[in-house]
Amino acid sequence: MANDLKHILERLRGKLDLLTQRYATLLQEKQAIEERNNELITLTQKQQQEINRLQQEVEYLKVVTTLNPTHKDVEESRAFLSKLVREIDKCIAELNG
Repeated sequence: MANDLKHILERLRGKLDLLTQRYATLLQEKQAIEERNNELITLTQKQQQEINRLQQEVEYLKVVTTLNPTHKDVEESRAFLSKLVREIDKCIAELNG
């Protein structure tokens, strides 16, 4: 009977050791997964900030291209300014003459 009890205790110790080893392994895996999760959260936050920055840049570019004059607008403005300069020159000539 004592032998049976000793044998049972040895089996229990073996199972307990195995269980302890598995627990330690799982704990290490859990810690590694938590670290990776934190890294991914940080990366996601950085990427979201980059997305926000790029969206803002796109909005700025839309505004700039909307306000950016076309070749036609530039030519019309030059023609208008030339006309004004000619009229001013005429006025100066009349005042001098």
